[in-house]
Amino acid sequence: MREQIAFAAFSMLEERLSDFSNMLIMGLGDRTRAVWWMCMRHRNLDGRNAYQVIADGEVDRLWEVVESLCGAPEL
Repeated sequence: MREQIAFAAFSMLEERLSDFSNMLIMGLGDRTRAVWWMCMRHRNLDGRNAYQVIADGEVDRLWEVVESLCGAPEL
């Protein structure tokens, strides 16, 4: 059941933040890794998971973390 919820949540993320979810998938190599990354707590997000960061309105911070994770060049 947990897996179903995780994949359903990621599907909703793909609808609402498609650029972000696509970048995460490319950076991590596949959709399954991206799904679980979103659910994991991260030290560089103050112990929160990525969904909590989105809920707190800190999407820009999440972009920064994912860009550094994916090796995107800084502008």
